[in-house]
Amino acid sequence: MVPPTESVYLRPEADTAIAGPVRARVMSRKNLARRAKQLPRNGATLWANYFRSAWSRGLTTPAMVVLACGLKKRTFFERGTTAEKPCRMTLNAVLLFCLLFPTYSNAQDAAEKSDQAAIIVVGAEGTEEYAAQFKLWAETWKKAASHTQLTVIGLDGDKAKSKTQLQQIIQTSAKDTKLQEVWLVMIGHGTFDGKRAKFNLHGPDVQADELNSWLAPLEHRLVVLNCASSSSPFINSLSAKNRIIVSASRSGFEFNYARFGRYLSESIDDPAIDLDKDGQTSILEAFCAASRGVDDFYQKENRIATEHALLDDNGDGRGTPSDWFDGVRATKRPKEGLPDGFIANQVFLKRRGVENSLSADDRKIRDQLESQLEQIRLKKGKMDESEFLLKIEPVLLKLAKLYQQIEDLKNSANAPVESDFPANDANTRQ
Repeated sequence: MVPPTESVYLRPEADTAIAGPVRARVMSRKNLARRAKQLPRNGATLWANYFRSAWSRGLTTPAMVVLACGLKKRTFFERGTTAEKPCRMTLNAVLLFCLLFPTYSNAQDAAEKSDQAAIIVVGAEGTEEYAAQFKLWAETWKKAASHTQLTVIGLDGDKAKSKTQLQQIIQTSAKDTKLQEVWLVMIGHGTFDGKRAKFNLHGPDVQADELNSWLAPLEHRLVVLNCASSSSPFINSLSAKNRIIVSASRSGFEFNYARFGRYLSESIDDPAIDLDKDGQTSILEAFCAASRGVDDFYQKENRIATEHALLDDNGDGRGTPSDWFDGVRATKRPKEGLPDGFIANQVFLKRRGVENSLSADDRKIRDQLESQLEQIRLKKGKMDESEFLLKIEPVLLKLAKLYQQIEDLKNSANAPVESDFPANDANTRQ
């Protein structure tokens, strides 16, 4: 945020809506407030033109104020400017907006450049009580995913077209080559007739197999979080390599209202549930925390739990409950294949610290090396100590080298630039 005494310049060519002779005198925020009486009273037109032009150009906060005040051929840059009646309310509103949202354009640009896309789908609510809860969960997700290429369906607008909108945004994401991850969050109710599971949308519902056919062209890592009742069959239909699928139920016949979505929305960006202390909140950590929240609710209410969430990331289509994990380690293993949870612990909606500095290629290499470590660790019981250390050492060295390279790049980028002139010889600087 620009300090109140810092001066700003308005470029006359910044917007064609500014007409007449505009002499770009240096103005400060104090001067803007002092000249408020000279602002013309034309609030509706000012707001519309101001936000349309300033937002699209990504101007800085003070410049946005000056731009707004210069509309309609009326400026307050010079003494003696003829002005209409004062419009303090409009200027105050503009100033308040700029103070509250100084980085809107920067945040929007960052989201457009993100390699993560988040699709939040709010289904048919049924009652006003459910509508209020689903809206609250969706708003929590919107805040957590604000840095991504975010799409919200079924919350506002033409809700009856939710199914068409969902299919279209999935098709668009599949064609976006810069994306690395696509998150699909499903908030609402589900149904199951013994053969087919559906997610209840406004308008036509979407079946699990139907959704899978839409998602087939996606080559990105896919995260599907189905927070609806009767959602377990979606794991059976959607499970595949490079996919993380979470359901709020362990069976299609768990058809009662699911509270899992509330606790998952609260956990997905909560640093307090970072179990392995790596500075990130992973899908696995959020899944376990949300499952504990559901269990606590039913215990406090002295009720029989009617929902049991599952997570699948190994592609076997079975899913694993949260009580199979101790922290982020699976304490039980399936009869065949690798346990779920390892990949889900590598994926984060909001990347922090070192994770945020990794390029897509670095992250891919890191994930592969960590996967190799996990494979060796799982076979540790069949090796003696010397064999185990012999196999694990080269992988650890590669990981250490990768992180050292990243640290070196950060240090070189932050290093001060040395001057070409002697530090104490001011006379040589001409």
